[in-house]
Amino acid sequence: EELKAPTNHPGETRFQELDGVRGAAIMLVLCFHYISNNIQSIEGMDLAPWQIRLMHTFWLGSMGVDLFFVLSGFLITRILLLNRESPSLFKTFFARRLCRILPLTLLVIGVTLAIRALLPKGPAWDWMFTGQYPVLTYLTFTQNIPMGLHESFGGTALASTWSLAVEEQFYLLMPFMIRFLPLRLLPWLFLLGLPGAWLVRMHFHDLRGEVWLFGRCDALLMGCMIAWLYSQIAIRKALSGASAGLHLLWGFFVLGFVYINQMPNYFGVAVHSWSTCLWGATVTILVFCPRGPLGTIFRMHWLGRLGTISFGVYLFHFPILGLLFHFARGEAPFLKTADALWLPPLALVITVILASVSYVLLERPLLRLGHRFRY
Repeated sequence: EELKAPTNHPGETRFQELDGVRGAAIMLVLCFHYISNNIQSIEGMDLAPWQIRLMHTFWLGSMGVDLFFVLSGFLITRILLLNRESPSLFKTFFARRLCRILPLTLLVIGVTLAIRALLPKGPAWDWMFTGQYPVLTYLTFTQNIPMGLHESFGGTALASTWSLAVEEQFYLLMPFMIRFLPLRLLPWLFLLGLPGAWLVRMHFHDLRGEVWLFGRCDALLMGCMIAWLYSQIAIRKALSGASAGLHLLWGFFVLGFVYINQMPNYFGVAVHSWSTCLWGATVTILVFCPRGPLGTIFRMHWLGRLGTISFGVYLFHFPILGLLFHFARGEAPFLKTADALWLPPLALVITVILASVSYVLLERPLLRLGHRFRY
Protein backbone atom coordinates (compact mmCIF):
# COMPACT_ATOMS: atom_id res chain seq x y z
CA GLU A 1 0.00 0.00 0.00
CA GLU A 2 1.03 3.62 -0.43
CA LEU A 3 2.84 4.89 2.64
CA LYS A 4 1.12 8.24 3.12
CA ALA A 5 3.01 11.02 4.83
CA PRO A 6 2.37 11.97 8.47
CA THR A 7 1.85 15.58 9.40
CA ASN A 8 5.41 15.85 10.71
CA HIS A 9 6.79 14.91 7.27
CA PRO A 10 6.07 18.13 5.40
CA GLY A 11 6.26 17.82 1.64
CA GLU A 12 6.95 14.09 1.60
CA THR A 13 4.67 11.51 0.06
CA ARG A 14 5.95 8.38 1.82
CA PHE A 15 7.03 7.12 5.21
CA GLN A 16 10.52 6.82 3.80
CA GLU A 17 11.88 5.27 7.00
CA LEU A 18 9.43 2.37 6.81
CA ASP A 19 10.82 1.30 3.45
CA GLY A 20 14.10 0.98 5.32
CA VAL A 21 12.35 -1.10 7.98
CA ARG A 22 11.31 -3.55 5.28
CA GLY A 23 14.88 -3.65 4.05
CA ALA A 24 16.20 -4.37 7.55
CA ALA A 25 13.58 -7.07 8.10
CA ILE A 26 14.46 -8.95 4.91
CA MET A 27 18.18 -8.69 5.74
CA LEU A 28 17.53 -10.31 9.11
CA VAL A 29 15.49 -13.10 7.53
CA LEU A 30 18.17 -13.79 4.92
CA CYS A 31 20.92 -13.89 7.55
CA PHE A 32 18.99 -16.50 9.50
CA HIS A 33 17.81 -18.63 6.58
CA TYR A 34 21.04 -18.55 4.56
CA ILE A 35 23.54 -18.91 7.42
CA SER A 36 22.33 -19.79 10.90
CA ASN A 37 19.50 -22.11 9.93
CA ASN A 38 21.66 -24.01 7.45
CA ILE A 39 24.27 -24.65 10.11
CA GLN A 40 21.99 -25.65 12.97
CA SER A 41 20.21 -28.10 10.63
CA ILE A 42 23.41 -30.10 10.05
CA GLU A 43 23.10 -33.64 11.38
CA GLY A 44 25.64 -36.35 12.07
CA MET A 45 28.72 -34.18 12.68
CA ASP A 46 30.14 -31.94 15.36
CA LEU A 47 30.17 -28.26 14.50
CA ALA A 48 33.50 -26.50 14.08
CA PRO A 49 34.21 -23.28 16.02
CA TRP A 50 33.66 -21.15 12.89
CA GLN A 51 30.25 -22.77 12.34
CA ILE A 52 29.20 -22.14 15.93
CA ARG A 53 30.27 -18.49 15.69
CA LEU A 54 28.36 -17.97 12.46
CA MET A 55 25.28 -19.73 13.78
CA HIS A 56 25.11 -17.58 16.92
CA THR A 57 26.03 -14.37 15.10
CA PHE A 58 23.17 -14.66 12.62
CA TRP A 59 20.60 -16.42 14.79
CA LEU A 60 18.89 -13.14 15.74
CA GLY A 61 17.84 -12.87 12.11
CA SER A 62 14.97 -15.20 13.04
CA MET A 63 13.31 -12.14 14.56
CA GLY A 64 13.03 -10.45 11.16
CA VAL A 65 9.53 -11.83 10.64
CA ASP A 66 8.41 -10.11 13.86
CA LEU A 67 9.56 -6.81 12.36
CA PHE A 68 7.58 -7.51 9.18
CA PHE A 69 4.51 -8.24 11.32
CA VAL A 70 4.78 -5.02 13.35
CA LEU A 71 5.15 -3.01 10.15
CA SER A 72 2.19 -4.75 8.49
CA GLY A 73 0.00 -4.22 11.53
CA PHE A 74 0.78 -0.51 11.54
CA LEU A 75 0.30 0.13 7.83
CA ILE A 76 -2.87 -1.90 7.42
CA THR A 77 -4.54 -0.55 10.56
CA ARG A 78 -3.68 3.04 9.65
CA ILE A 79 -5.24 2.58 6.21
CA LEU A 80 -8.35 1.03 7.71
CA LEU A 81 -8.72 3.74 10.36
CA LEU A 82 -8.35 6.48 7.76
CA ASN A 83 -11.04 4.90 5.56
CA ARG A 84 -13.26 3.34 8.21
CA GLU A 85 -16.44 5.03 6.99
CA SER A 86 -15.81 4.58 3.28
CA PRO A 87 -18.64 2.74 1.50
CA SER A 88 -16.03 0.94 -0.61
CA LEU A 89 -13.83 -0.08 2.32
CA PHE A 90 -14.06 -3.84 1.85
CA LYS A 91 -13.99 -3.86 -1.95
CA THR A 92 -11.00 -1.55 -2.17
CA PHE A 93 -9.06 -3.10 0.69
CA PHE A 94 -9.35 -6.66 -0.56
CA ALA A 95 -8.81 -5.71 -4.21
CA ARG A 96 -5.56 -3.95 -3.32
CA ARG A 97 -4.43 -6.85 -1.13
CA LEU A 98 -5.11 -9.34 -3.90
CA CYS A 99 -3.16 -7.27 -6.43
CA ARG A 100 -0.25 -7.01 -4.01
CA ILE A 101 -0.01 -10.58 -2.73
CA LEU A 102 -1.68 -13.06 -5.06
CA PRO A 103 0.02 -12.71 -8.50
CA LEU A 104 3.61 -13.08 -7.32
CA THR A 105 2.65 -15.81 -4.86
CA LEU A 106 0.91 -17.78 -7.62
CA LEU A 107 3.92 -17.32 -9.89
CA VAL A 108 6.32 -18.63 -7.25
CA ILE A 109 4.08 -21.61 -6.46
CA GLY A 110 3.78 -22.46 -10.16
CA VAL A 111 7.52 -22.18 -10.80
CA THR A 112 8.26 -24.22 -7.68
CA LEU A 113 5.96 -27.00 -8.89
CA ALA A 114 7.68 -26.96 -12.28
CA ILE A 115 11.10 -27.22 -10.65
CA ARG A 116 9.84 -30.08 -8.51
CA ALA A 117 8.74 -31.96 -11.63
CA LEU A 118 11.84 -31.25 -13.73
CA LEU A 119 14.75 -31.26 -11.28
CA PRO A 120 16.49 -34.61 -10.81
CA LYS A 121 16.01 -36.01 -7.34
CA GLY A 122 18.88 -35.67 -4.92
CA PRO A 123 19.82 -33.99 -1.63
CA ALA A 124 18.84 -30.49 -2.81
CA TRP A 125 15.53 -31.79 -4.22
CA ASP A 126 14.80 -33.47 -0.88
CA TRP A 127 15.62 -30.26 0.99
CA MET A 128 13.31 -28.20 -1.20
CA PHE A 129 10.36 -30.54 -1.65
CA THR A 130 10.22 -33.44 0.83
CA GLY A 131 7.17 -33.11 3.03
CA GLN A 132 5.60 -30.36 0.94
CA TYR A 133 1.94 -29.87 1.80
CA PRO A 134 -0.92 -30.06 -0.72
CA VAL A 135 -0.87 -27.22 -3.23
CA LEU A 136 -4.36 -26.14 -2.16
CA THR A 137 -3.08 -25.15 1.27
CA TYR A 138 -0.57 -22.74 -0.29
CA LEU A 139 -3.17 -21.36 -2.70
CA THR A 140 -5.62 -20.67 0.15
CA PHE A 141 -2.98 -19.35 2.58
CA THR A 142 -3.75 -22.07 5.10
CA GLN A 143 -0.41 -23.91 4.94
CA ASN A 144 0.51 -22.71 8.43
CA ILE A 145 -2.25 -24.93 9.87
CA PRO A 146 -0.81 -28.32 8.75
CA MET A 147 2.68 -26.99 9.47
CA GLY A 148 1.69 -26.54 13.09
CA LEU A 149 -0.23 -29.80 13.31
CA HIS A 150 2.64 -31.84 11.86
CA GLU A 151 5.35 -29.72 13.52
CA SER A 152 7.15 -29.34 10.22
CA PHE A 153 7.55 -26.54 7.70
CA GLY A 154 7.39 -29.11 4.90
CA GLY A 155 9.46 -28.62 1.76
CA THR A 156 11.82 -25.71 2.30
CA ALA A 157 11.17 -24.13 -1.11
CA LEU A 158 7.81 -22.81 0.16
CA ALA A 159 8.47 -23.01 3.90
CA SER A 160 8.68 -19.25 4.41
CA THR A 161 5.13 -18.78 3.09
CA TRP A 162 3.79 -19.61 6.56
CA SER A 163 4.13 -15.92 7.44
CA LEU A 164 2.10 -14.93 4.37
CA ALA A 165 -0.65 -17.23 5.63
CA VAL A 166 -0.58 -15.51 9.03
CA GLU A 167 -0.78 -12.08 7.43
CA GLU A 168 -3.59 -13.02 5.05
CA GLN A 169 -5.62 -14.45 7.92
CA PHE A 170 -5.01 -11.21 9.79
CA TYR A 171 -6.13 -9.20 6.75
CA LEU A 172 -9.41 -11.15 6.67
CA LEU A 173 -10.23 -10.17 10.25
CA MET A 174 -9.02 -6.59 10.60
CA PRO A 175 -11.35 -4.74 8.18
CA PHE A 176 -14.39 -6.13 9.98
CA MET A 177 -12.96 -5.31 13.41
CA ILE A 178 -12.14 -1.74 12.40
CA ARG A 179 -15.45 -1.16 10.63
CA PHE A 180 -17.90 -2.66 13.12
CA LEU A 181 -16.33 -2.49 16.59
CA PRO A 182 -16.55 0.72 18.62
CA LEU A 183 -13.35 2.69 18.23
CA ARG A 184 -12.92 2.99 21.98
CA LEU A 185 -12.64 -0.81 22.27
CA LEU A 186 -9.89 -1.23 19.69
CA PRO A 187 -6.87 -0.22 21.81
CA TRP A 188 -7.97 -2.54 24.60
CA LEU A 189 -8.31 -5.45 22.19
CA PHE A 190 -4.89 -4.68 20.75
CA LEU A 191 -3.35 -4.57 24.23
CA LEU A 192 -5.02 -7.79 25.34
CA GLY A 193 -3.64 -9.58 22.32
CA LEU A 194 -0.04 -8.90 23.33
CA PRO A 195 0.07 -11.17 26.40
CA GLY A 196 -2.54 -13.40 24.78
CA ALA A 197 -0.17 -14.48 22.01
CA TRP A 198 2.59 -15.09 24.54
CA LEU A 199 0.23 -17.36 26.51
CA VAL A 200 -0.62 -19.27 23.32
CA ARG A 201 3.09 -19.87 22.67
CA MET A 202 3.57 -20.93 26.29
CA HIS A 203 0.63 -23.33 26.04
CA PHE A 204 1.74 -25.08 22.85
CA HIS A 205 5.50 -24.61 23.16
CA ASP A 206 5.94 -26.12 19.71
CA LEU A 207 5.53 -25.12 16.06
CA ARG A 208 1.82 -24.42 16.48
CA GLY A 209 2.64 -21.41 18.60
CA GLU A 210 5.22 -20.33 16.04
CA VAL A 211 3.14 -20.40 12.85
CA TRP A 212 -0.52 -20.06 13.87
CA LEU A 213 -2.11 -16.62 13.83
CA PHE A 214 -3.06 -16.52 17.49
CA GLY A 215 0.47 -17.46 18.52
CA ARG A 216 2.08 -14.69 16.47
CA CYS A 217 -0.55 -11.96 16.52
CA ASP A 218 1.27 -9.95 19.21
CA ALA A 219 3.64 -8.39 16.67
CA LEU A 220 0.76 -7.58 14.31
CA LEU A 221 -1.27 -6.09 17.16
CA MET A 222 1.71 -4.04 18.31
CA GLY A 223 1.64 -2.40 14.88
CA CYS A 224 -2.12 -1.94 15.20
CA MET A 225 -1.64 -0.20 18.54
CA ILE A 226 0.94 2.18 17.08
CA ALA A 227 -1.49 3.05 14.27
CA TRP A 228 -4.23 3.77 16.80
CA LEU A 229 -1.89 6.00 18.83
CA TYR A 230 -0.99 7.86 15.66
CA SER A 231 -4.67 8.43 14.90
CA GLN A 232 -5.10 10.32 18.21
CA ILE A 233 -4.00 13.91 17.66
CA ALA A 234 -3.13 14.67 21.30
CA ILE A 235 -1.11 11.48 21.68
CA ARG A 236 0.62 12.10 18.36
CA LYS A 237 1.72 15.56 19.50
CA ALA A 238 2.90 14.27 22.87
CA LEU A 239 4.94 11.40 21.44
CA SER A 240 6.39 13.59 18.70
CA GLY A 241 7.95 15.69 21.46
CA ALA A 242 9.26 12.75 23.45
CA SER A 243 12.15 11.65 21.24
CA ALA A 244 14.68 11.32 24.07
CA GLY A 245 12.33 9.20 26.19
CA LEU A 246 11.41 6.94 23.27
CA HIS A 247 15.07 6.39 22.41
CA LEU A 248 15.82 5.51 26.05
CA LEU A 249 12.95 3.02 25.99
CA TRP A 250 14.32 1.55 22.76
CA GLY A 251 17.72 1.12 24.41
CA PHE A 252 16.10 -0.67 27.35
CA PHE A 253 14.44 -3.15 24.99
CA VAL A 254 17.73 -3.72 23.17
CA LEU A 255 19.50 -4.59 26.44
CA GLY A 256 16.60 -6.78 27.55
CA PHE A 257 16.59 -8.58 24.24
CA VAL A 258 20.29 -9.37 24.57
CA TYR A 259 19.70 -10.71 28.10
CA ILE A 260 16.66 -12.84 27.20
CA ASN A 261 18.55 -14.31 24.26
CA GLN A 262 20.83 -16.03 26.79
CA MET A 263 17.94 -17.75 28.57
CA PRO A 264 17.20 -21.47 28.03
CA ASN A 265 14.05 -22.49 26.18
CA TYR A 266 13.66 -19.00 24.82
CA PHE A 267 12.66 -19.71 21.24
CA GLY A 268 9.04 -18.85 20.53
CA VAL A 269 8.33 -17.72 24.08
CA ALA A 270 10.28 -14.83 25.58
CA VAL A 271 12.31 -13.76 22.56
CA HIS A 272 9.34 -13.25 20.22
CA SER A 273 7.54 -11.22 22.88
CA TRP A 274 10.54 -9.06 23.62
CA SER A 275 11.41 -8.59 19.96
CA THR A 276 7.83 -7.44 19.43
CA CYS A 277 8.46 -4.73 22.05
CA LEU A 278 11.80 -3.82 20.49
CA TRP A 279 10.40 -3.56 16.96
CA GLY A 280 7.33 -1.78 18.30
CA ALA A 281 9.58 0.83 19.90
CA THR A 282 11.56 1.08 16.66
CA VAL A 283 8.48 1.73 14.49
CA THR A 284 7.08 4.13 17.11
CA ILE A 285 10.24 6.23 16.95
CA LEU A 286 10.30 6.20 13.15
CA VAL A 287 6.65 7.26 12.93
CA PHE A 288 6.57 9.90 15.66
CA CYS A 289 10.20 11.11 15.78
CA PRO A 290 11.70 10.30 12.36
CA ARG A 291 14.45 12.93 12.49
CA GLY A 292 16.49 11.18 15.18
CA PRO A 293 19.43 8.79 14.78
CA LEU A 294 17.24 5.78 14.06
CA GLY A 295 15.49 7.67 11.31
CA THR A 296 18.84 8.52 9.74
CA ILE A 297 19.75 4.83 9.61
CA PHE A 298 16.45 3.70 8.13
CA ARG A 299 16.45 6.46 5.52
CA MET A 300 19.56 5.03 3.87
CA HIS A 301 18.84 4.77 0.17
CA TRP A 302 20.09 1.22 -0.38
CA LEU A 303 18.08 -0.04 2.60
CA GLY A 304 14.91 1.54 1.25
CA ARG A 305 15.50 0.07 -2.20
CA LEU A 306 15.95 -3.36 -0.66
CA GLY A 307 12.71 -2.83 1.24
CA THR A 308 10.88 -2.00 -1.98
CA ILE A 309 11.71 -5.42 -3.45
CA SER A 310 11.53 -7.32 -0.16
CA PHE A 311 8.40 -9.30 -1.06
CA GLY A 312 10.07 -10.86 -4.08
CA VAL A 313 13.27 -11.47 -2.13
CA TYR A 314 11.29 -13.24 0.58
CA LEU A 315 9.55 -15.57 -1.87
CA PHE A 316 12.56 -16.27 -4.10
CA HIS A 317 15.38 -16.73 -1.61
CA PHE A 318 14.82 -20.38 -0.62
CA PRO A 319 14.31 -21.83 -4.14
CA ILE A 320 17.34 -19.89 -5.43
CA LEU A 321 19.56 -21.21 -2.64
CA GLY A 322 18.43 -24.80 -3.21
CA LEU A 323 18.98 -24.63 -6.97
CA LEU A 324 22.40 -23.03 -6.57
CA PHE A 325 23.63 -25.75 -4.21
CA HIS A 326 22.14 -28.41 -6.48
CA PHE A 327 24.04 -27.26 -9.56
CA ALA A 328 27.23 -26.13 -7.81
CA ARG A 329 27.71 -28.95 -5.31
CA GLY A 330 25.00 -31.54 -5.84
CA GLU A 331 23.95 -31.33 -2.21
CA ALA A 332 21.51 -29.65 0.15
CA PRO A 333 22.48 -26.12 1.23
CA PHE A 334 23.96 -27.01 4.61
CA LEU A 335 27.19 -25.16 5.40
CA LYS A 336 29.19 -28.25 6.31
CA THR A 337 32.51 -26.93 5.02
CA ALA A 338 34.04 -23.48 4.64
CA ASP A 339 34.36 -23.85 0.87
CA ALA A 340 30.54 -23.58 0.61
CA LEU A 341 30.43 -20.09 2.15
CA TRP A 342 30.59 -18.34 -1.23
CA LEU A 343 27.23 -19.75 -2.29
CA PRO A 344 24.86 -17.85 0.07
CA PRO A 345 26.22 -14.44 -1.05
CA LEU A 346 25.84 -15.50 -4.69
CA ALA A 347 22.30 -16.70 -3.98
CA LEU A 348 21.60 -13.29 -2.43
CA VAL A 349 22.82 -11.45 -5.52
CA ILE A 350 20.73 -13.64 -7.84
CA THR A 351 17.69 -13.28 -5.58
CA VAL A 352 17.97 -9.48 -5.47
CA ILE A 353 18.30 -9.31 -9.27
CA LEU A 354 15.25 -11.52 -9.81
CA ALA A 355 13.24 -9.61 -7.21
CA SER A 356 14.15 -6.31 -8.90
CA VAL A 357 12.98 -7.63 -12.28
CA SER A 358 9.82 -9.00 -10.67
CA TYR A 359 9.07 -5.64 -9.06
CA VAL A 360 9.45 -3.71 -12.32
CA LEU A 361 7.61 -6.15 -14.60
CA LEU A 362 4.95 -7.60 -12.29
CA GLU A 363 4.56 -6.06 -8.86
CA ARG A 364 4.64 -2.35 -9.69
CA PRO A 365 2.12 -2.57 -12.56
CA LEU A 366 -0.22 -4.60 -10.35
CA LEU A 367 0.17 -2.13 -7.49
CA ARG A 368 -0.93 0.59 -9.89
CA LEU A 369 -3.87 -1.56 -10.94
CA GLY A 370 -4.85 -2.03 -7.30
CA HIS A 371 -4.79 1.72 -6.72
CA ARG A 372 -7.44 2.21 -9.36
CA PHE A 373 -9.78 1.03 -6.62
CA ARG A 374 -10.51 4.06 -4.45
CA TYR A 375 -11.70 4.29 -0.88
